[in-house]
Amino acid sequence: MLLQNPDFMSLAPVTLAIIERAAQLGAEMNMRLIDALHMATAEALACTVFMTNDRGIRAPAGISLQHLGEMDYSPPPSA
Repeated sequence: MLLQNPDFMSLAPVTLAIIERAAQLGAEMNMRLIDALHMATAEALACTVFMTNDRGIRAPAGISLQHLGEMDYSPPPSA
């Protein structure tokens, strides 16, 4: 499964640098704290795509949003 693939998903500790960046993003982009923490963490991990079901979330430059409801979950064709 895609979300269980360690090459696809990363977990990261919440560091002081991430908290400080989250505060900055929250103020600059008028984001809720949890959204700002997610985006600051994505930045720290050099993510270019952020998958979400949250239609209200915003992303800083360099991170594109992919809404899960718009993804194609069909299995690949069998060989």
